Amino acid sequence: MRETLRQYIQTAVIIMLEGDEGIAGTVRQVGEHTVMLITFAQSVAYVVIDKITAIRVSCNPTTALTGTVTATTVNTGAAEVIDNHVETYRRLYAGTSTGSIVGSVGIVENSSVNLAGTGYDSGTITIAATQADTVLISFASLLSGTGPNNIIGTFSIIRGTGTFAGIIGGGTYLGTFGLTLTITGVFCV
Repeated sequence: MRETLRQYIQTAVIIMLEGDEGIAGTVRQVGEHTVMLITFAQSVAYVVIDKITAIRVSCNPTTALTGTVTATTVNTGAAEVIDNHVETYRRLYAGTSTGSIVGSVGIVENSSVNLAGTGYDSGTITIAATQADTVLISFASLLSGTGPNNIIGTFSIIRGTGTFAGIIGGGTYLGTFGLTLTITGVFCV
């Protein structure tokens, strides 16, 4: 497997793992026991070579991804005011997703906003069509006070399990506080 991976250095691949999970990225380095990928979200991922069951190289994200995520706050986490900014740590949301990927949603958010409601946030969204069929997404947003479409951001699909194993893609979203996001992007499985 190590020699096969070396053939794909600087190539975008989807690595399938034991347990029907996939992770997508560009192969950067192949070591003795791990392969280093740069994911679609531009983060570094290390994968244990012995856990790899297959490598896919033919997935090109072109299928339209649309939908709406609606969620409500489950836990506001800790917050403190620092120099006119409200720092919030680990705010949790729960809700639903409709459109291209339908299921229940869990969101973990970290944000920094000023007292007028402008700032930024980032975190992860997990969409579960079933317990075995999930998609993990990373996101980053700019927050612009009150009114419609006051959340503008980008997202990247990190990985999927079950029927979403090997999913890759990303896109943009608009939303409002209280958490209703309209998602547009591309993906492939």
